[in-house]
Amino acid sequence: MNDASISVMTNISEGFLRHRDKEFMQFLRISAGSNGEVRSCYVTAQVRKYIAVDEADDLIEESNGIGRMIRRLQATLKV
Repeated sequence: MNDASISVMTNISEGFLRHRDKEFMQFLRISAGSNGEVRSCYVTAQVRKYIAVDEADDLIEESNGIGRMIRRLQATLKV
């Protein structure tokens, strides 16, 4: 979970620093995939009773919000 969550931000950063929309888009896709991986870990943690349902719901909604931000950023690129 730690690796996937770090991957979200590092891929956004690396893609942005490439200064090419096509490359940035690819890194955003990877970032979105990592965000989905984090979200699935929250679901698994809740099912295994590592975290409460309310906490899982809050974390999943945060992840969904990050996903929306990534999609909006993708929509600004010219590829």
